Amino acid sequence: MTQLAPTTCTHSSQGSKAPHPATRSARPTCAERLTCNGRSPSALYFCLDCDTNQCEGCELVLHEQSRFRDHRPRVPVVKPEPHLLCEGFSCRGENLADIRCHTCERSLCYACDYQIHLLRRRFAHVKVRFRYYLERQAKLAAAEVAVDEDDEEQYLSAEPYCSLPYEDRGTAMMEPTSHEPDVISDTRGGCKPQTTHSSILLVDDKEVLQVSTAAELASQLGCSSDTPAKVVSIFGNTGEGKSHTLNPHLLQRAEGVPDIAT
Repeated sequence: MTQLAPTTCTHSSQGSKAPHPATRSARPTCAERLTCNGRSPSALYFCLDCDTNQCEGCELVLHEQSRFRDHRPRVPVVKPEPHLLCEGFSCRGENLADIRCHTCERSLCYACDYQIHLLRRRFAHVKVRFRYYLERQAKLAAAEVAVDEDDEEQYLSAEPYCSLPYEDRGTAMMEPTSHEPDVISDTRGGCKPQTTHSSILLVDDKEVLQVSTAAELASQLGCSSDTPAKVVSIFGNTGEGKSHTLNPHLLQRAEGVPDIAT
């Protein structure tokens, strides 16, 4: 019997808090720390009764004690399967994948995603959470049928990953943030799609704000000043597909956001 060991979460390779969510190490580490040294000692065994990963020394010392001698035989821990590992260049496969980028066609941990997408400002890439990608792959393997374009688009927009709330102390106001969507899609959320869509130009190509008051903005949006409104921000350079991302994912393919060089 083999046991896929629970993984540990890390903030960064330097030990300080990283500007991205905690990653999950693919290397099993000892949780007992009775005889081992170092920050992340490797584990060889998993005790079903202790429910912990253990290195060879800790396993021997721990189960020499009378109260632990009746524990079931320990099972060896095994490394995760290759398709579960990060394919980025930052962690070199030391972490489990957290997201799947369909533009890069790679599975990435949060650290590599931060290096590849956020620091390089590749905000238009289409990404989904890795667990959702695995569920999708399992369903496709079980069905063994081809997927049409509509089904594929629904998958890519059903649980958009976008960008996690990375911490960037210097440019926190400029970096993209996102939260789990209140309505994931019109079919899953029970909402009827809007029949018409429109947009207004808020800032022109000279970065000049086109509205002067909140009342003017409410008037252009066609709502009262006390009506709650949801705001979605998307950042990117010219030609990176900002409007092509917003229109199919938020406006059901309607050209509500024009393709303009602003």
